[in-house]
Amino acid sequence: MNATTATKAYAKAGIESGVSSADPHKLISMLYQGALLAIANARNGIMRNDFSAKGAALSKAIAIIDDGLNATVGSTTLAGTTLASASSIAIAAGDITINGVALGAIAAATSKGERGSQVAAAVNAVASQTGVTATFDTTTGAVALAAADGRNITLTTTTVAAAVNGLGSGGAATSTSYSNISLSSTSSSGITVASKGSGTVTSSAPTTTGTAISAGDITINGVSIGGAAGGATAALQATSIYTAIAAAVTAGTLVGITVTDGGAGALTLTSTGRLDIVTSGTATLATTGFAAGTTSSGIGASSVGLSAGVTAATTTVGAGVSSLDLTTAAGATAALTTIDAALSSVNSSRASLGAYQNRLGSAVISLQTTAENLTNSRSRISDADFAAETALLTRGQILQQAGTAMLAQANRTSDIVMALSCVKHGRVE
Repeated sequence: MNATTATKAYAKAGIESGVSSADPHKLISMLYQGALLAIANARNGIMRNDFSAKGAALSKAIAIIDDGLNATVGSTTLAGTTLASASSIAIAAGDITINGVALGAIAAATSKGERGSQVAAAVNAVASQTGVTATFDTTTGAVALAAADGRNITLTTTTVAAAVNGLGSGGAATSTSYSNISLSSTSSSGITVASKGSGTVTSSAPTTTGTAISAGDITINGVSIGGAAGGATAALQATSIYTAIAAAVTAGTLVGITVTDGGAGALTLTSTGRLDIVTSGTATLATTGFAAGTTSSGIGASSVGLSAGVTAATTTVGAGVSSLDLTTAAGATAALTTIDAALSSVNSSRASLGAYQNRLGSAVISLQTTAENLTNSRSRISDADFAAETALLTRGQILQQAGTAMLAQANRTSDIVMALSCVKHGRVE
């Protein structure tokens, strides 16, 4: 199942992934249940209200949704156990439970193969409820379980040993098998997975005082803490542990951790990322206030099965179509992959060339329009009516000359009047 669609459903998240610092991709956010179910329905047609509980790896893969980033989840498997001998022991109903669904009663068997067949049949009878199928080895009777969609396989047994039921667990025990997630990106920058969540753990007050804590019995985020002397009171016992942790922080070996002594024997540890505290040996709940084993807080890459770090992009170049070998089944399968890749490359090239051709065609049309407009302008200039223009020029010249003549005549009017006046009075000038 590949998370290739562009549907995005980001919840309040603690993990961020990006192919580069300039182009971040949200990665492995913890989805709200409703969003998770909606995505699962849209992408796979899976209708389960308890989807995240049944398929942790699958739900995480579905949460990795972004363009160019794919998440592939593998199938979950649980190997069987070789039967000790032909089992004549019957298995009671409810002695075996898979993903919360109890198997029915299984009768005694006369051979290993028969017992394997019985258990596998019982598992497959409830496969529609558990999502888990079973196969068995006819020789050893071992029964292997598988969940093709990557959901968890939780196997609980109460009485019968694994050597009797053929499964991977027996007696009074519960075991859970998980799938894995693989990430791939089309970006040339590769994939960066970074833990961004914060964690906080507060201890209770130690109930046993005066007990020294050996070096290495407390580990925080993989860093061993030095030894701590015992204190006469709960507060002094906690202060001694505080001093040991603070020394690791000051020395720079424990990075991103802040430790606070709240008094009365309570310590608070805060991490800028995921916080894992592991206690063992002399470090017990009574002597430290921290629960024995592992105490975790915060959301980080490890909490969803990923490893923080950078995976560089790689390029794989095949030998080409000319090297195809169809003489074997494996060769034929490889040939299909190579041919598909070649067709994809050709289609991509054709699409690119088509885009270039469209852009070139648009440029040609634009240039043709410009040339047509220039030709029209030139035609309007070269096709002028010279006869009409000449007539207009002649008319203008005649009007100009007539005006000049009239102005000259008007300027002589006063001289004519004076001449006439002199003649009338008998004077000649």
